[in-house]
Amino acid sequence: MKHAERGLHIAIADYLRLTLPPEVVWTHFPAGEKRSAVTGALLKRMGLKAGVTDFLLWWDGRSYAIEVKVPGGHISAAQNEMHQRLVRAGVQVCIAYRLEAVSSFLESVGIPLKVKV
Repeated sequence: MKHAERGLHIAIADYLRLTLPPEVVWTHFPAGEKRSAVTGALLKRMGLKAGVTDFLLWWDGRSYAIEVKVPGGHISAAQNEMHQRLVRAGVQVCIAYRLEAVSSFLESVGIPLKVKV
């Protein structure tokens, strides 16, 4: 993961910590870092799927996914395929090129925020 994208991931995580109430469960999914071939093979054998989004959220019986890209970045074919699979499974997916996109997404799907920033 490049430094600019890493910084955006951290900003989004900080934003989620600050704004989401405790009943919204969320996590960052750290699958994008460089790993050795051995570690990559082990993770794949353990069930890691290509294209899983960067953030996963659950609230009120629903699932949400956020893929982070810096402006000008593009999702990979594996990410596109996974996003389509997630949508078919009932997950609402957001591709966020800026922090404001996460805020807009949470608002659009009705997830309550304890503070607005």
